Formats: sequence, structure tokens, C-alpha cells
Amino acid sequence: MYLGGRDGGSQIVAPADEAIHAAILAVADTSVVGELPRSTAYATADESVIDAYIARTAALVTHTPESAVIEPVSFV
Repeated sequence: MYLGGRDGGSQIVAPADEAIHAAILAVADTSVVGELPRSTAYATADESVIDAYIARTAALVTHTPESAVIEPVSFV
């Protein structure tokens, strides 16, 4: 999970992740997810962003003759 806004995409790590987990559970225990208000302040990433991410992360993998074959990643 990553923070947005002024935190500029910082990854959430302990102990903040535990507090966020507790807050999520508190809402889940008292609410129906489908009835919660939803923000419209977001953008959906274009497929080219996903393709570029996959290409970049795949390029970081080092292959050796002993490496197992890695199947292509697909998103649903």
C-alpha cells in the first residue's frame, strides 16, 4: 500500500501499516462495503503504463540456463 498526496507515493511500513489495518477492520466490522461513499478523484492507468511496468520489472530479472521458464503476466 502506498500513500498519496503530500507523501508522494511513499510505501506504508510498520508501525503505520498496523494502524491502517486496524482502521480498515473497524470500518469493515460496522459497514457494508457497497454502501460506503466512493471518491471520484482518481484516474485509471492506461494499458501502456501497465505494459511499461511489466517490461521494466521483467528486465530486472536475470536469466540463467538453469532458470525456470517464466510465463507472461496478465491482469484481469
